[in-house]
Amino acid sequence: MEFLSRIASSKKLPSLPQILLNLIEVCSREDSTIDEISQIINSDPPLSAKVMGMVNSVYYSLPGKVTTIEHAIVLLGTDAVKNIAISSSIYQVFGKVGRDSAFKMKLFWWHSLMCATMAKLIAERVRNTYTDEAFLSGLLHDIGKLIIWVHFPEEYADILRSSEDRPDLLLEGEKRLLGGTHCEVGAWMINQWKLQASMAEAVLYHHEQVHKIMEASPLAKVIFVANVLSSETLEKNTGYKVAKEVWGFTPSDVDEMLSQAREEVKQTAQLMEIEIESPDISDRD
Repeated sequence: MEFLSRIASSKKLPSLPQILLNLIEVCSREDSTIDEISQIINSDPPLSAKVMGMVNSVYYSLPGKVTTIEHAIVLLGTDAVKNIAISSSIYQVFGKVGRDSAFKMKLFWWHSLMCATMAKLIAERVRNTYTDEAFLSGLLHDIGKLIIWVHFPEEYADILRSSEDRPDLLLEGEKRLLGGTHCEVGAWMINQWKLQASMAEAVLYHHEQVHKIMEASPLAKVIFVANVLSSETLEKNTGYKVAKEVWGFTPSDVDEMLSQAREEVKQTAQLMEIEIESPDISDRD
């Protein structure tokens, strides 16, 4: 696609830290060892501290405190620890993009963390998707918006303002500007980083129609529902309907997850040093 080629050739494209690229490369090898992976993470003390903080947080509820990266890998697996490392570092890459602008950065990160947390909670209930993969996919589901903003700040500002309460208008505006959407840009970015193909698919389809998402992978359905339930503009009844249709959740299931997610988002934002601002959602009830 032409618009992706333009973005790929740009010098404005944010990149993952080299340590994460090394970690992704090593974890993709079948012959990688726990020692190799732990050495990469331990070589960056701030990253190591964040990973350990996440591992020992409410997200995993492990029976005892994990004190080493090696122990975390044994308990959770290499992919889980890799995804935790990326989740812990993504704000370092994109956190300053769009500040002091029409792009509401703190609200963006609140929604991203809320979607990530809801995805994790849904994955725990449906038991057919890895929770760490669901969390990272949710955290990255709107990353295409940041990438578009970096390249077209003035044009995208107009689109964001005119579509603040209408996601459908956002996609239409993106197509007029680029010939594609933030969903496509985000999926492309995940593929560029060589993350799991299932994550790219989930990001690509997170604004799909309900009847089409029913044919997608379990992870794509998890992220789709998590995004709907995390929306600060949709009425709550819309979320109830989608959650029931896709996963069979009752309204009480949804309310329980939302309540838990809102508390966990505050803790995670503090742990990951992410600045957030929650929206006023009182008018959704």
